Amino acid sequence: MKRYRKYFFQSLSAIALGLMLMGSEEVPAFAQRQPVFTNDFGGTRISCSVYREQVALNGVYAGESVEEVRQALGAPYYINRAQGTLEYHYSGGLSVSFADFSGTGDYTVFRIEASQSREGKMSTPDGVSVGMPETVLSDVYGTADAVWITKYISPKLPASDDEKNQLRCNKTTYVYHCNEGLSMSFVVQRGIITEIIIRQSE
Repeated sequence: MKRYRKYFFQSLSAIALGLMLMGSEEVPAFAQRQPVFTNDFGGTRISCSVYREQVALNGVYAGESVEEVRQALGAPYYINRAQGTLEYHYSGGLSVSFADFSGTGDYTVFRIEASQSREGKMSTPDGVSVGMPETVLSDVYGTADAVWITKYISPKLPASDDEKNQLRCNKTTYVYHCNEGLSMSFVVQRGIITEIIIRQSE
C-alpha cells in the first residue's frame, strides 16, 4: 500500500510541474528563437534570432533609465559626461552609456559593454560572459545573424611575422539581432569571447 501511495504522489507532482511549465509565458533559459526577418533602420535586410529578455548584461537592459541602472548596479566609480550623453564605468570592465534622445534630460541606455576578461562576472541572462569559448555562442543562441571579420595584414613583413600579428590581432564579431534597432555582439579573439556589446539605435 505504501508503494502505491508513493507512486501516486510522484505522478501528481509530475502533472503539477507539467501544468506549471505549460502555463508559464517566460522565455526559458537557452531558448533559441525562430528567426524573424526585417530591415534595420538603415534599410539593410536582417534576421532577428534573440528575444529582448536575452539582451542584457548583469540585469541591465537597453532603454532603461539612469535610476534603474543605479538600482541594478549601484553607483559607478567613474562618470564621463559629454553633450547629450553619459557614460557610467563599473569595476570588472562594465560600461553603460546613456543618451538624451528626446532632448528633455531623460537619459536612457543605448549601449552596454563588458570588455574585461573576468569570466562569470559580467554575463547575459543566459549565462554567457567574457572569457568563455566562442563555441558557447552557437550552443546557447544558435547561428549568428551577422558575422564581421577584422583581419590584420602586414604585407611588408615576412610571412611568419604577419601570421603572428594576425593570430594576435584578428577578431571575429558575432551579431545577434533582437529587432531593427537592438543587437547583441560578441567579439572573439583566438577562440575566446573578449567583449560583449549591446547596442540600441535611436
